[in-house]
Amino acid sequence: MGKAKGGKAALAATTASNTTAPGKAKGGGGLLKTVGASAGSGSARPSSPTGRPAPSSDPRCQKLVDTHSRVFWEEGSDRPAGLRRATSVDLAPDQADYIIAVHNLLSPFECAQLVAAVDAVPLNEASRSDLQPRKNEAFLNRESLAFSDASLSDRLFSRLRSFIPLVDGRAAARLQEPMRYYLYRKGHRFGQHVDVSRCEKDEATGEELVSEYTLLIYLNGERGGGGGGDCDDDDDDGDGDGGAGNEEGSESNPLLQGGETVFHASARRVLCSVPPRQGTALLHAHGRRCLMHEGCEVTKGLKYVLRTDVMFKSSSSSVGVIN
Repeated sequence: MGKAKGGKAALAATTASNTTAPGKAKGGGGLLKTVGASAGSGSARPSSPTGRPAPSSDPRCQKLVDTHSRVFWEEGSDRPAGLRRATSVDLAPDQADYIIAVHNLLSPFECAQLVAAVDAVPLNEASRSDLQPRKNEAFLNRESLAFSDASLSDRLFSRLRSFIPLVDGRAAARLQEPMRYYLYRKGHRFGQHVDVSRCEKDEATGEELVSEYTLLIYLNGERGGGGGGDCDDDDDDGDGDGGAGNEEGSESNPLLQGGETVFHASARRVLCSVPPRQGTALLHAHGRRCLMHEGCEVTKGLKYVLRTDVMFKSSSSSVGVIN
């Protein structure tokens, strides 16, 4: 169990497999569910010659890839005048580089096209084990679908790369595949948990890669590049509503309420609450540096998220992460 910067507890969990496994976490009341890079997405697929997972035979995944290929990306000469540039903010500066919001990574129009892609395919419902977790495991209710799309992954990484912090002097190598779409409906939530780190071998280069950050891209929610969340350490009641920001809805997005990603400094103190903001990417450290967090209940509307992990070249500093 490590200590996070600023003297706060970092809640660590690592795994040697692709499945979820319970791990001890300080401040969370014992064993809690830890979530691996491929949790809920089935067994790992074989690698392609590029060193990434081979394309899925699931026709839904192929439909997503085909739809993605027709997305109009507002960049370069196609970037509209006045479109906001991506900016980043460290949401917990006392624990620098642990929780980072990158606003305007995607434009509203780009987000709308990806939401349309999700709506065009049926997603997998939560499993029985997610809905009826064992003692001290986290409750999870959402719909999801894992897919591999190297073109989309590379495009997102090219936009995000300059905002990803170094980890032990190592720069990010690429995004992890498969990626996942998540859909949270009214009443859906994800209880307190930590995210595990995953090791994999890049078959093209032979390099060992390890994930260091969870990446969540909110495809709907509040608009605009504001502060990115309420990280006031004075919210001591532990009820997860510090900085909800979207509880009463907003003029730009009246349909989604709730669904904040809340990070806990301790069992009774909220460190940071991040409301869904359309086009914002949320990076948070995971594995040995992961903070206890949860996805709050969606109280109105739908919450669309694109999720993956950020992969780094492995090093001896990646304590506890094995292949």
